[in-house]
Amino acid sequence: TQELLALIYDMALRRLVEEKEYPREMLESGLRFDPFFSIRGLAVDRENGWICHLSYTHKVASAWEGRHRVSRPNLMAEYSGKRSLSPSERK
Repeated sequence: TQELLALIYDMALRRLVEEKEYPREMLESGLRFDPFFSIRGLAVDRENGWICHLSYTHKVASAWEGRHRVSRPNLMAEYSGKRSLSPSERK
């Protein structure tokens, strides 16, 4: 249900801030679960802080910095020529 998804989102957000040292402003900014924002096939690029949507071949199809889409030229500059991670390397 939408209420369960919102609860999971809120708990994950709180954990990121309290246990993983994400900025406290994330809790104070009023972020709320958005059922229309993509949730499947996502990975976090910890170096850039981008939320990446992966293709079925595990390549970055698009990326987001907050709610702002990363431009195609920036994606190409960051990921061109880099190999995909094997399943055992993905966490």
